[in-house]
Amino acid sequence: MNHKYADIFGYSNFRKFLKDYQYNRNTIESEFSKSHFCRLLGLPNSRSYFREVLTGRAVTSKFVDKFISVMGLKGKESMYFRALVNYNQANSKVDRDIYKEQLYFLKSGSF
Repeated sequence: MNHKYADIFGYSNFRKFLKDYQYNRNTIESEFSKSHFCRLLGLPNSRSYFREVLTGRAVTSKFVDKFISVMGLKGKESMYFRALVNYNQANSKVDRDIYKEQLYFLKSGSF
């Protein structure tokens, strides 16, 4: 598991996780700024996308995949991140409940 920058399983909000991940990684790798994160996501001309995500911009499944790749999340970590994004962006209680259950099983190891 990639706990070098942040432990994904300790989060219930993907935006908080992304913020902490980027901050911690930037502390270790000074070039890993928010702008650098955007370039790694395939947005070389964007300086604001990451900030916009942190402040509420919706993340598409295409960008969920890109975030997972840039952060090097594997296995259950990548599944947890995907479910966390879906949970936080769910528009209905039914959907939130489904993703909350997925998060529980992934976190508990019962999945």
